[in-house]
Amino acid sequence: MEQIFNDGCGYCPVPSTSEEVATQIEEDKTFVRGKMEFIKDDPGRQTIGSFHPLTDDDWAAQAYITNVREDLCNACARGDVDVVENLLKQNSLPNVNEDSQIKIDVEARDYLGRTPLQLAVLGGHTEIVKILLQHGARIIARMPDGRTVVHLASQYGFLDILRLLLQKSDENKKEAQEKENRELENNQMQIEEQQETNDNVMIIDDSLEMVDETQESSMVSKGDPILDPENENEQDDDIVDINAESWDHPLAPLDYAILFGNVEIIRNLG
Repeated sequence: MEQIFNDGCGYCPVPSTSEEVATQIEEDKTFVRGKMEFIKDDPGRQTIGSFHPLTDDDWAAQAYITNVREDLCNACARGDVDVVENLLKQNSLPNVNEDSQIKIDVEARDYLGRTPLQLAVLGGHTEIVKILLQHGARIIARMPDGRTVVHLASQYGFLDILRLLLQKSDENKKEAQEKENRELENNQMQIEEQQETNDNVMIIDDSLEMVDETQESSMVSKGDPILDPENENEQDDDIVDINAESWDHPLAPLDYAILFGNVEIIRNLG
């Protein structure tokens, strides 16, 4: 234990050339060296004025597994359809709102960082997968190793579940495209209205300079959803990238299907 806290043998070489310094800087990104000490500051608290001060409400949001979350995760892992339906049915009650403690979060993870949908797919529980998708469970959510439910279904050969996931992804893609089209139409209408207003403006004072076309164009494009996105910080659209690789092992869903010999999955993904 003494060696561990005192940098092992205590004879780590000191870099003497610029190349050795550069090498040590690069290695420090991966390896730990130097004398180890216990953290003196409390990592659960931040002072007012810091980058993101913590409060009693937000810092412990994911620190504890509530009974409801545990019940949902256990039911999804066991394949208990009745329990899952009863728990999620509470979200449809008229007295449930975003601030209510009754509302069930379908993205709440278990002790190992797995969502209810991931647990259901791991168990091959098709009916529960349907229920969770109906309640907005995200397909592209990652496990700690970077796998999504599409990777899992491909790895374990759950063809029916894979088809459900891809079908839901297609629906999400269609909705996202329709939303984008509506936003573009609204922006175009605003541009036309602004242009019509500008055409009707009469400049009386000759000392006022007309706004040149370049400046006017830049003012109009400010509302462009691509150049100036309003929802920049929102979550990505829940659309499957079939070529997305997991993190620990850089494998796409098709790679998992090939590796585990799931022929029907390969035919559907190929």
